[in-house]
Amino acid sequence: LNKQAQILCERVFAPAPDMEQRLKETGTPLFSLETKTALKDFDIIGFSLQYELHYTEVIAMLALAHIPLRSKERDPVHPLIIAGGPCTVNPEPMAEFFDLIIIGDGEELLPELLLRYYSLKQEHPSAQRKALFLEMIKGSAGVYIPALARLDKKTKFIVPYCEYNPLGKIKKAVVKDLDAVDLPVRPIIPYIRTVHERANVEIMRGCPRQCKFCQAKEVYWPVRKRAKEKIATAVREILAHTGLNEISLLSLSVGDYPGIEDILV
Repeated sequence: LNKQAQILCERVFAPAPDMEQRLKETGTPLFSLETKTALKDFDIIGFSLQYELHYTEVIAMLALAHIPLRSKERDPVHPLIIAGGPCTVNPEPMAEFFDLIIIGDGEELLPELLLRYYSLKQEHPSAQRKALFLEMIKGSAGVYIPALARLDKKTKFIVPYCEYNPLGKIKKAVVKDLDAVDLPVRPIIPYIRTVHERANVEIMRGCPRQCKFCQAKEVYWPVRKRAKEKIATAVREILAHTGLNEISLLSLSVGDYPGIEDILV
C-alpha cells in the first residue's frame, strides 16, 4: 500500500492487558505503531480476521480507539471500518461492526479500493465521502457491505443487496498470479523472544488435495504457486532485513509444491 503515493498505511496491534489498562486510565486513544497517530484520525481502519478469537479483540480495539462499536452508531466523519482475512468467508457474526468486508484475496483489491476512496477524498467533504464510496463499490467482486444486505424471510438467509446481485452471493476476490503481488519482506522484529522465532514465506496458496471437510480449502482455493526464483529472492531479502537465520515455508500443503526439494537445497 505504501508504494502508492496517495496512500499512507500504518500498523496497530491489540495491546497487552497492562497497556490496555494504562490507556483506559489515562484516556489515551489507541494509536498507530509508526507515528503514534490516534486511530480515530485515520480515514480507514482495517482488521485482519485470522481466527474467531480475534472477534473480541476487534471490539476491544474499537473501544480503546474511542470509536462507536457498531457501524449504525457511527457518524459519517468516523473512520471507515473494514475487515479481511480467512474468517470473512462467514462474515455475519461480525457484520454489524464493519462498514465493509473484503472476501477473498486482498493484495489487488485493497489498493484498488483505497485509490478510489482517495479520488473521492479530493472532491467531497468527509460527511458525504463514506456513503458515496460504499455506493461506488457495491456489487464489486470481493466486496460485502453489511448495511445493504437484507434478510430473506422465506429462507432466513442474508441476501447481499439483491437488486445488484441477483444470485444473492458475493464472488470472492482472487489473485490469479501470486508472482504479480509482493511478499512482505520487512516484518516487525519483536524485542522479546517469540515462540516462532523465524520468518515466513508463502510459497503456494490453495491446496491440491481438495478434502471436503477442510474450511481452508474453500478459503484459499484455487491452487496458485510462486516461482522458485521469487521465493529465493524473498528469502534473501527477509534474512537481510531481519537478521533472522530461520525461514518457514508457508502453504496449506508445502510437500505438494512441485520441486520443493529444489527450494530446500
